[in-house]
Amino acid sequence: MTAEIARRVIAYFRPETRTASDVESLSVREREVLEFVARGFTNKEIAARMSVTPETVHWHLKNSFRKLHVHTRTEATMRLRKGAEPPGTAE
Repeated sequence: MTAEIARRVIAYFRPETRTASDVESLSVREREVLEFVARGFTNKEIAARMSVTPETVHWHLKNSFRKLHVHTRTEATMRLRKGAEPPGTAE
């Protein structure tokens, strides 16, 4: 195993401390896209509702995933919801 792969494996299993600032770093459009995702819309449906292309929706999702340190739509929406909770109410 190379050193780079070992770092990635360790980073994957290391618990990360994420703050509300992760969610706060999202743009208005990225939040809007994630809200649609949370409601079950596809990229194509989101694009139609936002009057943008599906590629633009994909781009916003990709940026959101990077900012939130997640890999799936479900993880992203969960992070958005958790980060949107008032202080002191998160588990």
